[in-house]
Amino acid sequence: MKCRQLWADYDLQLLIAQDCEKLGKTEQAEEAYLLASDMCPCRFYPLYLLALLYESEGRHEQARQLAETILEKPVKVPSATVNMIKTKMLELKDSNVVPRE
Repeated sequence: MKCRQLWADYDLQLLIAQDCEKLGKTEQAEEAYLLASDMCPCRFYPLYLLALLYESEGRHEQARQLAETILEKPVKVPSATVNMIKTKMLELKDSNVVPRE
């Protein structure tokens, strides 16, 4: 967290979020995922990980709403990763089941 004070970076926020999630600090993980998304608004990955966090926490409605947001988000640079994220978010929206990576 000390590094966070000295260096604001998208990748650092994702690392902090994933570490916090593994430590069970979901509020801090959510905050870091949102900050990473704010830093690079065109990227899908932080929102995808946040949707998975919501789903794993049993926050199904928030996960579905975020899945809708991701599905409506315009694709700036098409890629296999974005296609995979959109596919999994469609599954989440439709069946409420998404396998964790």
